[in-house]
Amino acid sequence: MAPFAGVRCTAVEERIARWCGDVVPGWDERSYVATVSTNVGYLKRDAGWSEHVLDLTEGTPVEVVQGLLTDVTDVALGFFREAASYAGVARALRHGKGQMPDRRLERLPLVLALRGDLDEAHRELDVMRRAVEEGACTTLRYLRYLAGFEEEFPRTVAR
Repeated sequence: MAPFAGVRCTAVEERIARWCGDVVPGWDERSYVATVSTNVGYLKRDAGWSEHVLDLTEGTPVEVVQGLLTDVTDVALGFFREAASYAGVARALRHGKGQMPDRRLERLPLVLALRGDLDEAHRELDVMRRAVEEGACTTLRYLRYLAGFEEEFPRTVAR
């Protein structure tokens, strides 16, 4: 079992779903995609992938999952506390270890905008803009994202 820690910002995920047309239903037809998540091993001092083999034939269930519980109580809880704000989520997205590249590309500009830092949000969004303008990225998803972002958070300074 590979333990992951994730934090979801509903304001971020609802905008992305609305702008991009995402449908990733949970049990009650809502999306539960984490805004930022990583394998707990990347949060440790000796950062690297972490996983636990759970063999329930070797000891009691409590003994078997003890390492996993330690990852949650000693490592993941600290991550949750640090990422419990837009500033914390932005730091976690910039950390990048264990993240899928689209997490930062789509979510960091939006987190920065919601935090009130529109200039920095648009600088981060320039990566996606350039990819679309150069034809390297012509997916409808990014075009929709850019349109939604720029409608809600227009650039306040001339490019």
